[in-house]
Formats: sequence, structure tokens, C-alpha cells
Amino acid sequence: MLCRCLTAHGIGLSMIRFVGGGGTGRAYLDMKDFDRNPISIGEKALWDERLGVFRVKVQGNRDVGSLVILRSTEMPISHLDATLPHKQTKLGQFLRERLELAVNAAVTRGSHEVGDGLSLLSPAQTPSD
Repeated sequence: MLCRCLTAHGIGLSMIRFVGGGGTGRAYLDMKDFDRNPISIGEKALWDERLGVFRVKVQGNRDVGSLVILRSTEMPISHLDATLPHKQTKLGQFLRERLELAVNAAVTRGSHEVGDGLSLLSPAQTPSD
């Protein structure tokens, strides 16, 4: 589902490869050395105009570098500003807590897909801004 959303937004899988090498969820779950430590979400979302997504830095886990948020997500992101390239907007406490819960649940499962319109990138795949 997320792959179709990314493709619909002009983001090819060659641009964004998910944690675990972009394989199937099953192959990803079989990884024994995946870091399942809880994470902390950054306080701001960065609008990446080139990719058409919001990115949020993630800390506390060696295998997760950032969270990608599509505009089509079911999370309450209407307050995030996408008017300028590389515009940063505060997440707010409510959204930040919801994202942390969803990301930590995905990390515990060993999955790169957090929910509809949300996915995780490894530190190597996270652009440095």
C-alpha cells in the first residue's frame, strides 16, 4: 500500500529504500540483528519538496534514521507547513506522541511500515540537511 502511495506521489523506490533493504515484511521480520530499541521522535517535521514528503528525525535506534510522512497519512498533520522547500514545522505534543507510539510499535514488530502514509528510513538513507 505504501509503495503505491509513494509511486503515486512521484517517489520511486530507487529514491527511497526502506530499512531492511526494501524486502518483504516477512524477510524483514527474520532479521535477527535488527535493533529493536525504543526511539525518540524529533520535535520538527521538515518538508522535502523534491520528494513531496515530510521527514522527521528519529533517535535512539541504530537502524532507524528518520520517519517519512506522506500528505495522505491518517495522522493529524494539517498544521504541517509545505509552502516552502525545506520548511520546518513543530509537530506538537499530540502528533509527536502518536508518531512515537506508532514507530515504536513498528520497531518492536521489526517492520519498516509504520502505518498508512508512514515509513522508516535507515540512517544511511536519510538525507542530511
